[in-house]
Formats: sequence, C-alpha cells, structure tokens
Amino acid sequence: MEGEMKALVKMSRGDGNVELRDVSVPEPGLGQVRIKVMAAGICGSDLHVYHDTIKFHMKTPVIMGHEFCGIIDKLGPDVEDWKEGERVTCETTVFSCGKCLQCHLGNDNMCRERRVLGFFYDGCFAEYIVVYAARLHRLPENIDFVTGATCEPLACCVHGLTEIIDIKPSNLVLIAGPGTIGLMALQVA
Repeated sequence: MEGEMKALVKMSRGDGNVELRDVSVPEPGLGQVRIKVMAAGICGSDLHVYHDTIKFHMKTPVIMGHEFCGIIDKLGPDVEDWKEGERVTCETTVFSCGKCLQCHLGNDNMCRERRVLGFFYDGCFAEYIVVYAARLHRLPENIDFVTGATCEPLACCVHGLTEIIDIKPSNLVLIAGPGTIGLMALQVA
C-alpha cells in the first residue's frame, strides 16, 4: 500500500512540538507486520512525551502512542504463524540489549537500552503501524477493539501486582490514583 496517512507526530524535543501530519504509510520489513490500527489508548507517558519529560530513550520526529490493537494488514518477509486479517495487540518494547542482567532475567522492560514504540520507534497514533511479529499477541474475537487497546496497561498492572510484589488475598492494598492504571490495579488486586 502506497500513499499517506494521518499521524500524531512529536516533531522535535521540547514542550509541545506535536502536530497532526500526513506521513507515508509504512511498509513492513524483515520479520515485521503492518497493522491497521483499530483502537489506541492515551497513556500518561504520552503526556510526558508531549511535555518532553519522558525518562525513556526518545528520538524525534516520532509517531506517538503505544497502547493499541488492530488487524494485520500486510506481512513482511520471513513472517510465519501470522495471517493477514488476524486481530492482534502488541508489546511496546521494540529493542532491548539482550545482554544485561534484566534481559537475562526476562525483564527486557527494565533494560537500560530499551527502545519503545511511540518514544523511539513510530507508534500507534496513526492509521497503520509496523511492528515485529515476535511482539504480537492474538486478540480473541470476544474482545472488542477498544477493550483490546487496554491490554498493555492491564499487563502492566498484572505484572506489578502479581509478579513484582505478589500480593495475597489477605494483604491490605493501597492504590493511589483513579486513572486507567489505578482502576485496573484495583480489579487485579
């Protein structure tokens, strides 16, 4: 597919500097797929990108956004086990070093060299996004696209409450903040 699409782009570092732009529709490379974005969520970290206070590695210009789901639109070379038309969501990490202690422990989200969709690589605030097939997860038919876009924040809550601190039914839990993460943390707790 050639042509242009609308995308929300952080044009340069600094507070603001975000524009709705016409950009080229991306083509998937080796091991990648192109996804037609059906729904995307706005994360608190997107506000940090907007205000240039994000702690992750960031480069500009970059299409913002990392919480999304959609439909595979095109397969790149060497992609197996996926088909066009499949409903999917995606992990946010695009690159981690694979060498540090955190990577060896399976915590690539804690890698100091981590590069993320919407901060360093073009994200989902666009009509299409290209991601590595290895980071995809199938979205069941009984989950609508708006709900599917919340998979990433829910995964953060599940990870934090069951894998990092391992709360038990008898624990007293304090959740500060009634936003999406707070409300999901409440449900997980």
